[in-house]
Amino acid sequence: MRPIALLAATGLALAVLAGCSKDEPASEAVVEAATDTPPEAVQAAAAALRKGDLLGMVRLTMPPAEYERMKADWVAARSTAVDAQEDAQYAEMMSQLAASDAEAQIYAELEPKLAKFEAETASQLPMMIGMMQGFAAQGIASNEKLTEEQKRQATQAVNATATWLQTVPWANREKLKQAIARAVATARALELPTMDAVRALEFEQAMQKAGIAFQGVKDILALYGFSLDALLDSVRAEPVAQEGDNATVKVSFKLFETELSHDVELSRENGRWFGKDALAQINAARAQLEAAQ
Repeated sequence: MRPIALLAATGLALAVLAGCSKDEPASEAVVEAATDTPPEAVQAAAAALRKGDLLGMVRLTMPPAEYERMKADWVAARSTAVDAQEDAQYAEMMSQLAASDAEAQIYAELEPKLAKFEAETASQLPMMIGMMQGFAAQGIASNEKLTEEQKRQATQAVNATATWLQTVPWANREKLKQAIARAVATARALELPTMDAVRALEFEQAMQKAGIAFQGVKDILALYGFSLDALLDSVRAEPVAQEGDNATVKVSFKLFETELSHDVELSRENGRWFGKDALAQINAARAQLEAAQ
């Protein structure tokens, strides 16, 4: 596998695994207390992700029955047909990342590509980012499903992200070396040299590995000026309306230096509050998977 693809694949693997730490799962009493009111449910989920506790976040944001279905989905996924080519690519990637001289090897192969990027693409990058920003803004403006306020918030998010992208030192050699070192350290810490090792994990074990991966993602993003910790620390939830077992909460957060907010609808089941959109998306994804089988 070529080194640039190696880093990209590592980044994707880390992103897919994003989320939890080595903390023990939250007790049922703690979960129930944290989701007693709609704002508490939102804040608790953000706090769990801030700590890297994906398992705790899942338990906070999903009814017990849905949580059990997720565990069953993991078991079913482990028994699906094996793709020998993908397994081989994964094993090669992890082998390269685990090599004693992985950092030096990857940097030596990436540096010429970085020099080519500087010579041929770097000067055009601001224009390219500006074009993508414009396309995104047009897509938001023409989206008939969004309210005017949602369009405004989405446009602000796009603009904030574009501003960050314009400031990222893409060609900085020292940053690249640090990013490579953190990716290598994360891959080694996962201790999952093959896809068979991944498939052997129980659901909770997979979540433990996910915490290691998430920390690697956060570290690399922070190198380039994107602090997920700062974003999650800024999350605030305020009650907007509640009628019976349905509620609306205003969730505010800071993306870089831009204040953003949106309304989240929640429903109550057995005394606990859960986000409606999240559950709907999970059910839709499961339906698609079942239809494809």
